[in-house]
Amino acid sequence: MRLQSRKTWIGIGLLAGLAVCGALGVFVMRASTRQPAERTNSSLISSQEEGRSGSSGFQITLKTIHPKRDPSFVLSIKEPAFVEPYFRADLFSRVAGPVKSVQKDIGDRVTRDEVLVEIDVPDLEQQLAQAEAVVEQRKAEETLAQRRLEVAQAAAEGVREEISQKTALADQAKATMDFRAIRWNRFKGLAATQAVDKLVVEEEERDFLAARAACEGAKSAIKKAEANWIEAKANFEAAVADVRLKRTMVQVACKDRDRVQAQVDYAKITAPFDGVIIKRDIDPGSFVHNAGGSSSQPLLSLARTDIVTVVIKVPDDFAPHVSTDTQASIEMDALPGVVINGKVTRFSPSVQNKDRTMRVEMDLYNGSDADYRKFLVKGIGTVFAPLATNDLAGVLSLTGGSRIAWRQHRKGMSGFPLYPDVSSEGASRVVHLLPGMTGYMRLRLPCENAYLVPSSAVFSRGGQPYIAEVTNGIANLVRVEVQADDGNVAQVVKVARKAGAKSATERVRKPLTGQEEIVVSGQGEIADGQAVKATPVEW
Repeated sequence: MRLQSRKTWIGIGLLAGLAVCGALGVFVMRASTRQPAERTNSSLISSQEEGRSGSSGFQITLKTIHPKRDPSFVLSIKEPAFVEPYFRADLFSRVAGPVKSVQKDIGDRVTRDEVLVEIDVPDLEQQLAQAEAVVEQRKAEETLAQRRLEVAQAAAEGVREEISQKTALADQAKATMDFRAIRWNRFKGLAATQAVDKLVVEEEERDFLAARAACEGAKSAIKKAEANWIEAKANFEAAVADVRLKRTMVQVACKDRDRVQAQVDYAKITAPFDGVIIKRDIDPGSFVHNAGGSSSQPLLSLARTDIVTVVIKVPDDFAPHVSTDTQASIEMDALPGVVINGKVTRFSPSVQNKDRTMRVEMDLYNGSDADYRKFLVKGIGTVFAPLATNDLAGVLSLTGGSRIAWRQHRKGMSGFPLYPDVSSEGASRVVHLLPGMTGYMRLRLPCENAYLVPSSAVFSRGGQPYIAEVTNGIANLVRVEVQADDGNVAQVVKVARKAGAKSATERVRKPLTGQEEIVVSGQGEIADGQAVKATPVEW
């Protein structure tokens, strides 16, 4: 028993010794590996500090360039493009009713003002007939009022003549009265000398009194005639007002008839421009609703495809460089190997907030060369036709008419669409673009007024773009704002905090001057303020 107990304690002691030796070995190994690492980190830290202090003991050799401003430099961007018809219109019905007839089908070509669809509207036709009858009634009332006006005018003229007649009779009665008064006074004098009998004097007095009464009656007749004149004049003015009223009622009836006529005309859907039917959703007998309702659907869709518009959306970085002189080239997915060259026709002078892009369009004639020549001849003839007359009024009238006639061929004030300048792998050929085709458009944007740098010179730190500018052997990280970058060259401006600014958001932008020495590669190896050895290279 004692022997076994002794062996047990000896075994436990050996195991404990082995464990202590193993622990010491691990500690020694960890210490030996930690000291070189610490020495390496401290040496790197000291080297970086020496680099930041400008010591020549630790320098990185980097390639640098100077910004260039050369008219031959262009920013080239390639964005998705899609083809739209020059004009497109969904035709709705302005009245409700069953479709009487459909004149055209999908793919049919139509001309301006051609009837495409007729809708049966018997109720509106009856309203139109009733409105026509009302117009005739109002015209008859106007004619009757006009006749009454003529009667009132004649009556007024008669009363005015009667006033003149009564005035003349009053003058005659006064003259008679004056004569009778003189005669009576004369006979009274003779009677005083007993030259005549008193009976004669009394007869003269009677005649004088009768003449005076007649004079008073004549004056009353004048007043009565003047009163009749006022009444006749009022009747005449009332007749004039009645004629005006009846004439206005005729105009109201005509307007009401024209309104119903317009509704009847809405039953005929006409083409707003020359084009081709690209969609049809109705057949004879289909009931259509008024376009003002929420359930209305387009009856037909019309597009003008002899001219098409190719559209792209340019990112806001490149938007300031786009103009109507910008050269463009188009490659359609459905036409491999074919490149269509041209210029920008129009662009929206606004960047959409939704996707930060600007709409750019290029119009292309979509027919044969012979058709394009006919198109030009027609347009030029329309424009210069007014010059064939020597009459200034005629020139102005024809000029206005020619503008209206030519307006259907263009959008706004844009001129003739371009005939596609096509190049392909092999012989050139005429292309026909269909609305809805997709592809890419490349724009060449000249930047002769701005200094450019290689795209590789711009790098990111903390989510912000920077360039590394070398000054007196020291690399400084300068924050920039990228105005345009096509993957090869970039246009940037320096961004710095405004002097005396209270907020970090108050910054100023300064363009490059061309004197900067900018690192083009390896910017990730340097820190701000680190000493570097610059090796200028050409680019």
